[in-house]
Amino acid sequence: MDIGDMVGGRYALEERFDEGGQGEVWRAADERLRRTVVLKRILLEGERGRRYAQREAKILADMQHPNVVVLHDVHEAEDGGTDPGKGTECWLVMEYVESRSLSSVLRGLPDRRLPDTDADGVPAWRRAAGIGVQIARALQAVHAKGVVHRDVKPGNVLVTADWHAKLGDFGTSGGGDGEDTFGDTGRCPYTAAYAAPEVHRGGRATAASDVFSLGAALFAALEGRSVYGRDGEDGVDPETRARAGVPLGPRRAGPLTEVLDSLLKPLPEDRPDAAEARRLLERALAGRSGAARRRRSRTAALAAAALAAAGWLGGDVLVDGEASGDASGDGGARENGGGAPHIEDQRTADPCGLLSPRALARFGAVRLDRDYGNFDRCDLLVEPAAGGEVDVLVDLNTAPSPESAERIERDGEVGVVRFAADESACERFLLLPDGNWALVAAKHSYETDPDLCGMADAATDHALGVLNSGDPFPRRPVPFPDVSLALHDACGLPTTEALVAALPGVRAAEADVGFGDWSCGWHSSMDDSWIDLRFDRDGPLTAEDGEPVRFGRYSGALEPDGDGPKTCVGHLEYRTYYDSDNAPAVEKLLLVVSGPGEPGVLCETAGELMESMAAELPPAV
Repeated sequence: MDIGDMVGGRYALEERFDEGGQGEVWRAADERLRRTVVLKRILLEGERGRRYAQREAKILADMQHPNVVVLHDVHEAEDGGTDPGKGTECWLVMEYVESRSLSSVLRGLPDRRLPDTDADGVPAWRRAAGIGVQIARALQAVHAKGVVHRDVKPGNVLVTADWHAKLGDFGTSGGGDGEDTFGDTGRCPYTAAYAAPEVHRGGRATAASDVFSLGAALFAALEGRSVYGRDGEDGVDPETRARAGVPLGPRRAGPLTEVLDSLLKPLPEDRPDAAEARRLLERALAGRSGAARRRRSRTAALAAAALAAAGWLGGDVLVDGEASGDASGDGGARENGGGAPHIEDQRTADPCGLLSPRALARFGAVRLDRDYGNFDRCDLLVEPAAGGEVDVLVDLNTAPSPESAERIERDGEVGVVRFAADESACERFLLLPDGNWALVAAKHSYETDPDLCGMADAATDHALGVLNSGDPFPRRPVPFPDVSLALHDACGLPTTEALVAALPGVRAAEADVGFGDWSCGWHSSMDDSWIDLRFDRDGPLTAEDGEPVRFGRYSGALEPDGDGPKTCVGHLEYRTYYDSDNAPAVEKLLLVVSGPGEPGVLCETAGELMESMAAELPPAV
C-alpha cells in the first residue's frame, strides 16, 4: 500500500503510522464525508482472519465511550483487495484523534519518562494519574461488556495536546461473546514489559491482567523503564522477575506510590477492578488542595456582578490627562520595537499565554489550572514552603478599560495600574492599546502570610514581556469542544420576554457585554435592580451552592442571600467533563439577581429566568 491509494473507492491513504500492533495503520481522507479518519488494515488467511477482523470491529462498535477510539465503518475485500492472492483483507475505519501515543510522547522525552514538572507546572505523577483515570474508565466500560483488552500499554494509549486519553487497538482483545480468537487457552500476543505475571506464566489474560498492565504503563511513564526492570539489573532477568511476580517498586510516583502498588499486586485476586482503580486514582488527584480551591466561584461572581452593577467597569483610563485609548507616542516602548498586540478574536485569546509557572517558581510549587472560573480566566496555584495556597490569576476583560484615580505607569504600549494589597489580594491592571485589559491578581491565601504583591508583580512582569514582545496575542492551543458553553453568547440566552418579566424597566439591548460574550449584565431603569449572567467552570454542585433544583433537563441550585444587597444566586450545570487534573468539573450558567425584594422572591425570579434559558440551550451531547 502506498500514499494516494484508494480503499473501497472512498478512503485516500495519506500517511502510514509507525506503530499499529496487529496490522497496518494509516491516516486517510474520507472523500465522501470530507473528514480525516484512521484505517487499520487486517490481513489474515481464510475464515479465521475474517472472524479476527469481525471480532475487533464488533468490540469497537459496542464501545461508545469518550475514552475508547470510535469505530466508523468496516470495509472488507476478498482475495486481498489491493494485494491479490493474499487472502481476506479488512479495513477498520476509525475516528482520527489529533494525538500521539503515550509511547511516542515518552520517546521524545529525556530518559523516556514524564518530566518531574512540565511547562504548565504539573507534576509527573499528576499527569500519569490523569491518564490513568481515563484509561481505567475505558477499561471499566470494556470489562462491563465482558471484554478483556489484553494489551494495555503506552503504545495503545492516545494522548491529545490537552491530555485527553483514549484506549485503542483492540486487535488482541477477546472474551466479549464467549469465543477467544487465539484458542481455548486464551493465549495471545502480548507485550512483555506490561503483561501481568500470570500471563507470563502462560495463564489466561483476564480483567485483572488489564488492571496490572495499566499500572505497568503508568509505572513506565514515571520511571522510564519496565516494571520488571532492564536486562542485567539487580542480576535478575526481567522475564524471571515477571514469572516470579516480583515487580520493581516505583521511586518517582509520589502520591501515586500506594495506588501503583495496589494495581501491580502479583496475584490477580489482590488487585482492584477497573472501577476501584479509577476511584483510587481520582482520590490521589483530589488529595491536593483541589477541593478547597473549587468552592470560590460564587464569591468571585458576586463581587464581579456588584462591580458591574456599580458601573465600575465603564469609562476610559486617564494617563496624564489623556485617555489611554490614544496611544500615539512610543510611551517608553522596549528596544525590541514591538508594540502590545491587539486582541483580534476574543474567543481564541489565551489568558494562560500571559502566565508562566517558572515566573513564580521562587515562591513555591506552582501548577497551572486552565479549568476554573469563566473562559476568560487562567490560574496559577502556588503552594509556598510555609504552607497554604495562593491563586495567581489573569482575567481578560473587554473594552473600555476601567477608570482609576491612580497614576498609570507605561511599559511599552501597555498601561499598568498597581493597587496596594489588602488582607487577601494584590491586584494589577494591564491596559492594552485596543481598550481591552487584563486583571492580574494574587489572592486567596490560606494558613500563612505570603508576599502577595511580590507574586502579582512577578506575574505582571512576565505578562508584560509577552505583550511587548512584538508577537501576536497568545492563542489557545486547543479549540473549545463542540459542546462547550464557550461557543454560546451569554447575552443571547435570555429571551427578551423572559428578561423583561424578570427585570421590569430593563432595556434588553443595552446590556453590559463581557469578554468573549461570556458574561452579560442588565440594569433596571426603574430602580437599583440588576441581573448578571456569566459562564463558569467549577466542581459539581454541592449543598453549599443552595437548594437543588431542576431547570428543564439540567441540574441546578438556587441560593438566597440577604447579606448586603439582597440577591439570589442560581447555578445550572450544562456540561460535565474532567478537567486538566482529571477531577470532575462542570461548565455552568451562574446567574445573580439583585433587587429590593426579599431573597426568596428574587430566587423565584431567578428560577423562572433559568427555566427559560434551559429551554434555549441545546443538549450538551
